[in-house]
Amino acid sequence: MFCLFAANQIGVRCVSAPTSTVLGWARTLRFIGFFKKFALMTSELSNPPGLGMSAETGYESEETVPLRISGFLALILGLASALALVGAPLLLIPILAMFFGFFALRKYDGPAPVGVRQAKVGLVLAAGFGACGFFLPWMKTMTLGSQAEYFARQYVEIVARGEMELAMELKKNYSNRYMHNMSLKQHYEMSDGARSALEMFSQESVNKTIQELGPGGTWELDQATRVYHQFRLDRADVVLVNYDREVPLKIYFQMVYFPHRDTGVGQWHVEVCTEKTERLVAESIL
Repeated sequence: MFCLFAANQIGVRCVSAPTSTVLGWARTLRFIGFFKKFALMTSELSNPPGLGMSAETGYESEETVPLRISGFLALILGLASALALVGAPLLLIPILAMFFGFFALRKYDGPAPVGVRQAKVGLVLAAGFGACGFFLPWMKTMTLGSQAEYFARQYVEIVARGEMELAMELKKNYSNRYMHNMSLKQHYEMSDGARSALEMFSQESVNKTIQELGPGGTWELDQATRVYHQFRLDRADVVLVNYDREVPLKIYFQMVYFPHRDTGVGQWHVEVCTEKTERLVAESIL
């Protein structure tokens, strides 16, 4: 007779049984152990490492969430994109921010990586500051160009009407111009220096040519107005052409924009006004 003390798992008490019965119980216990090992192996294959059961979705992710540094770089560069408002070369910052932002938003599997939200914010900031940095200077250039063209046309009309005193004032800086309530004609008649300067101005060839055409002439823009910044001042190059005579007359204006130091209101003045002629280039000698 043998006595079998079974494990507490199956709750078998001490019993007296023949040898065949004991062998049967031993085989049963071995089968139960093998079944447990098989069930454990199956569970590990069906549930990948790092996944556990969840009451809501069935599985709860315990994987390490990936980190995308490019998203944080996009956010930092997006904030720095405000510097694009300073100058055109700094538009490179929002371009880099958008590059890193789109790179951080590339396709992913599994949970959303850390940095995706930061990349989206960086893209929005880069797009906003980049657009302002590009369009604000462009709008300023277009506005100054249209103002310079209009001022040049008005200047030509004044010279064509023979109002040379007013034309001379338009060639001065706003701080050197006479007051509106002052009679310019009397000033130029009373002052010897001013009268001499007026006579020299009236005898300039470009002014005499404009007066010969007369007021009300048709002046067209010969080429796009060039607006640029030089010596801390905004400048514009305007070329007007008149086809009322057999040989078209082209006049080149170089104009300077002076903002008032107190009010901030800008004033244009004609720095150069001359007839534009084509350059004569000699034929190359072979």
